[in-house]
Amino acid sequence: MSDITEIINIIEKSWGVNSIGSPFGSCTEKFANEKMIEIANKNNFPDDVLKLIKANPIKFHKYQKFDNGRGIGRYYANLVRQIN
Repeated sequence: MSDITEIINIIEKSWGVNSIGSPFGSCTEKFANEKMIEIANKNNFPDDVLKLIKANPIKFHKYQKFDNGRGIGRYYANLVRQIN
């Protein structure tokens, strides 16, 4: 799979970016980063995309402990968009 648009669609669908709620509920940074790597491996993302995801884990704002999946999905989708 090398089509960036397809990868972005998988990320957005997995995190519920365009739906009412996230399938994972509130997530910590650690959970979000581990889950994104799991999603990438499960969907056979190319090595360059997997390296990009691992090298740029999501970091919440100073006082933020949790985030919903929609924000996390947007972060990773925008990260992958930078490849184009």
